[in-house]
Amino acid sequence: MEVKTPSTTKKRSFDLIFSVQSCFFSQYIGLKIVLFAKKMLDIPYRFGGNSLFGIDCSGYVKKVYSLIGINLPRSAREQFTEGKSVETEELNIGDLVFFKTYASFPSHVGIYLGNNLFIHASSRSKKVTIDSLDTPYYFKRFIGAKRVIQDNNEKPEKES
Repeated sequence: MEVKTPSTTKKRSFDLIFSVQSCFFSQYIGLKIVLFAKKMLDIPYRFGGNSLFGIDCSGYVKKVYSLIGINLPRSAREQFTEGKSVETEELNIGDLVFFKTYASFPSHVGIYLGNNLFIHASSRSKKVTIDSLDTPYYFKRFIGAKRVIQDNNEKPEKES
């Protein structure tokens, strides 16, 4: 049986407050990502592009994350090595979602928006657009998700 003392009660209160603040912080960062990501809707798709005149999927993700101060590698394959793996049921707004499209390695990436939707620079739609993870094309090619934002706003270490 644990004896409650004023110091243990204060510590629990502090831990609870810190936990709630961390939760709100990560939600705030996720909402900022969505705001920046949606501002780029309809930018034309261009393989290898990284400007507002034409951008590809990994260039798009890199650009959006750079707006919140996170520097990601340039390719989807390299971005797949960043962050912490996340189960589909545990996806949060701002998580990265990866697909095998034209290659045997991660060749497409998007940003999770919630409600099973993600935003990405699509060669199929020829622009930055929003699609569902349940769309048969993406459902069949989905290979995993990564979280590159921690509650304390630090990038997690790469997975080994």
